Amino acid sequence: PEPKSPQPGTRKKAAELCEAEVVAALRAHGFRPAAAADALGIPRSSIYDLIEKISGLRKAAELSQEEIDNARLRVGPSVEAMAALLEVSPRALRRRLGQLGQLGS
Repeated sequence: PEPKSPQPGTRKKAAELCEAEVVAALRAHGFRPAAAADALGIPRSSIYDLIEKISGLRKAAELSQEEIDNARLRVGPSVEAMAALLEVSPRALRRRLGQLGQLGS
C-alpha cells in the first residue's frame, strides 16, 4: 500500500509499521531516509533502525566494488540513477564511492 502522509503534529511508533510500508516509503522517496521517515510520521533515527532490521534492505557501505561497477554499466555514471537501481541512499552511495576512490569518476 502507498504510505500515507501523517497528520501534522502526529508521530507513529516504528513498531506500528509493517516492512512493506517502510520499503514503499523508501522507494517513493528515492531511498532518502529523512524524507521517508517524515512521510511515515516516525522520527528520523527510527528509519535507520528499521533499515537495519528489514531483510533485503542494504546500506551503501555494504555494496561491493563489483555491484557498483555493474550498476554504473547499466545506468551510467549518475549517482542518483545508480542509487535508485541499487536501492540505497544517494548520499550514502556518494560516501561509498569516495571510500572506493571512485567519486567523480
